[in-house]
Amino acid sequence: MKLSALSALFGATLVASQHAPASNDTTLPKNWAVALFPSFDPIDVFGTLDPLYYLAFSRQLNLALISETLDPVWVQPPTPSQNHQNSNFWYSVSIAPPPAGLELVSTFAL
Repeated sequence: MKLSALSALFGATLVASQHAPASNDTTLPKNWAVALFPSFDPIDVFGTLDPLYYLAFSRQLNLALISETLDPVWVQPPTPSQNHQNSNFWYSVSIAPPPAGLELVSTFAL
């Protein structure tokens, strides 16, 4: 019984994959930005950007890293004693003025 149910599921999947995809005229965002704040957690930024990395293999994407000021954005824990390596991450643009043509902004705050 399990084998026939599995076979039916496989057959349905095979048939569904052979149909032409529906037309989608929606234009996907091309320009992305991430706002970086002091003491941001890198996993929140880089984990979110990981799908964009793979999407960039099939289409052009532009990424801007935005900071409130032109100073380095520190990747540091709440207390200095936890930041043994004195880590930081450099921005690509500042908040004012934002990049022209920006379509999507992702923000991470504490």
